[in-house]
Amino acid sequence: MSILALARPRWRSLAPGVALGALSGLSAVLLLGLSAYLITRAAEQPPILYLGLLVVGVRAFALSRAFFRYLERLSSHDAAFRALSTLRVGLVERLMPLAPAGLADRGRGDLLSRLVRDVDQLLDLPTRVIQPLASSAVVVLATLAGLAWFSPSAAAALAVLLALALVAGTWLNARISGSAERRTAALRGQLADEVADLATDVEVLLAYGAADEHIRRVERADARLRTAELRASAGAGVVSAVLTGLTGAAVLAMLLLAVPGVQPSAPLGPEFVLSPGSVDGPVLAVLALCRGGLRGRGRGAGRLVRPTAGARLGGAHRGAHRAVPAGGDPGR
Repeated sequence: MSILALARPRWRSLAPGVALGALSGLSAVLLLGLSAYLITRAAEQPPILYLGLLVVGVRAFALSRAFFRYLERLSSHDAAFRALSTLRVGLVERLMPLAPAGLADRGRGDLLSRLVRDVDQLLDLPTRVIQPLASSAVVVLATLAGLAWFSPSAAAALAVLLALALVAGTWLNARISGSAERRTAALRGQLADEVADLATDVEVLLAYGAADEHIRRVERADARLRTAELRASAGAGVVSAVLTGLTGAAVLAMLLLAVPGVQPSAPLGPEFVLSPGSVDGPVLAVLALCRGGLRGRGRGAGRLVRPTAGARLGGAHRGAHRAVPAGGDPGR
């Protein structure tokens, strides 16, 4: 069994987190859409009785978003930490017969970094890749279905631009910061090696006047690591700017497609109904702002339109690659 498979909790353990994440994402989208509809309708100054249901809905979705978000974090992290504890035990059991002769070619700092930092990075696989992508897919599909009920052309435009944002963001992230992210784990291990050697042999280094040279080696290793991390951060910034522009273009496209068909809004009352394919002023506000519910949830539905999940998946793969040589295959 591969180390990534061991780091992934069972689907039975992940399912509650996915469901709760989807409920939290849907609550966020409905909160923003219903708030836009309430504000637009309130500007018409109807009897307050007709706004009561909208007010209650806004309050309910505001509370449910935080409630489901908390339960989702609790459930997904509980499942991930349980899987990670099993993985750590497997790695240590595999490592014990190899120490110390079988690890002579491994630096002490690098080995510690592999067993602690790189193994901890595997936590990103269930909590920042699998669960967010699964719940975000549900939220995005449900939102597009709801928007298509009002305006199929606007929903199609949003779907196309979301897909374009996903592809462009993933490609840009790989081109700009992919190589830097691949080097980060190895550079972190080199820095840990230098620091561990300095801390362990400081008396000998001082006695032979080599402490200053070793400190310079630590500084050079630190500079290389900082350069790689800064490049990765710069790539994330460029990608975020591009995606912000694409999501803004999604709003513009939706408005251009929906505005020509806008109809006068019917007054709220006992006989008021929302007809499919009918777009009035309040519904137009919902179409314009629902996109913000998808983009705004960076840890939920927004993750589907950002390349962060791909970066986290790459980090988990690199953590698995570095952890395996330290202790062999923990599944054996």
